[in-house]
Amino acid sequence: MLQDWKGRFGGAFDTEFGEWVASVATGAEPTGPCSWDGYAATVITDAAVQSLESGGRLITVDMKPRPVFYGATS
Repeated sequence: MLQDWKGRFGGAFDTEFGEWVASVATGAEPTGPCSWDGYAATVITDAAVQSLESGGRLITVDMKPRPVFYGATS
């Protein structure tokens, strides 16, 4: 059984970082997550913790509108 994130996600992080380096090296638009993705993950995680602490109550996720400079949503 895996005991930490490295065994579960280490290969994925390596792939993601390699793709980012390749995009920067070729002058292409960088790939991968941005700070908006971190914001979204934080908002969702906060709601999940609130739900857990409330005994499973449904928590509404209220995110701010995504700023234009983060690009189009996919």
